Amino acid sequence: MAKANASHNFADVELNSPDRIMARSEPWHAEDKDTDRHLDPDDTAETIDAGGIKGIPRDALRQLLIFLIPRTDQPTKWRMAAVRLAVVSRILNIDDLGALSLETLAKQLGVTRSLLSLRQLEIADQFGLGKLRSFKSAAARINYKASATKAHSRRQAAAGSVAHPTAAKSL
Repeated sequence: MAKANASHNFADVELNSPDRIMARSEPWHAEDKDTDRHLDPDDTAETIDAGGIKGIPRDALRQLLIFLIPRTDQPTKWRMAAVRLAVVSRILNIDDLGALSLETLAKQLGVTRSLLSLRQLEIADQFGLGKLRSFKSAAARINYKASATKAHSRRQAAAGSVAHPTAAKSL
């Protein structure tokens, strides 16, 4: 039985709907070897509840997704989006993610702790959030940057190589 409101008709997603049956029976591909097998169409505990975002204007929701999903054709696009989502969730302490260490979160995402730290600082700085719990102060960040730069320069000089700036690919 379909549901309706003033502007939309909704279809029930039943346990044995054609889409769910196809999702259950579709075979995994050889390139899916690293796919999380927990992304199961029968995982009824994982529900999508759009009630909390129904009142958000469509353009605002679009802008949020543009912020979270990189505008790139790189094969790492969705991993980049997961990193951004995880960092924003950690900053906002969604499901106590704020208490989770960057190292633990990085292992779960399959990225480095320093990448998460970088993205977290970029986002916090862009939003003017100042010092958040678990963040270094701005002064400590400046001191660390100077110290790390000097140490890197000493290592480069000792190795007899010259450091060249490179364009880093961003996650």
